[in-house]
Amino acid sequence: MRTECYERDLTEDGYTVLASRRIGEYCDTEAEPLKMRLSDRYGSFWPGFALTADSDLPLRRPADLPDYPDNPLPPETDIFAMDPEKLSQQERDEADFCKSWYDILRGKRQDWQCSGFRVFAGLVEIYFVRPETGGIAFLWLREEDGLHLHFECPKTRLGFTPSYEVTINRQTTRVEEDQGYMMRDIRFMLRDPSKGVDSDVDNQRIAVTEAVGI
Repeated sequence: MRTECYERDLTEDGYTVLASRRIGEYCDTEAEPLKMRLSDRYGSFWPGFALTADSDLPLRRPADLPDYPDNPLPPETDIFAMDPEKLSQQERDEADFCKSWYDILRGKRQDWQCSGFRVFAGLVEIYFVRPETGGIAFLWLREEDGLHLHFECPKTRLGFTPSYEVTINRQTTRVEEDQGYMMRDIRFMLRDPSKGVDSDVDNQRIAVTEAVGI
């Protein structure tokens, strides 16, 4: 087994894992989906995380919802006040996703599937597709006290099943990546912590411990 440690800055799309075999296809409705679960491997489970969607479809923090998690309120967006007959299919999918995001994250809505994720320091972006209608959506997840996610990809052509353990904490994120023949422990850091946690790829740096030939 060969091991190596190194650091580097992230550029362009940063660290992204996709279900699609086509480069850059974040929402591939034809690809076999990623398997995702909320992990309690360290004894903690969702003490309350902050999440947002794009600016047109804001989602509120679960702690702000008095009836969370059994019956989460819909987010504050004009899309729910519009005539359903006048909504496009994508708008109907977006409204459905906003109303059902909690069940979707827990895997209770099989019509929505995880199509990929992108990792930043203190932040993870998760992509979803609805193959039946072609709908697409995404969430940003962050958690100061520790949020643990487990992802599994479809088998590779070599027969391996890549897996990723993602731990989010304040301004850092850790990814334990298992490619079958290679493992990497990756720590995501902010190059300039004063800017705070955001999706600016130019402010992201990773420290990697890599083991090959397992």
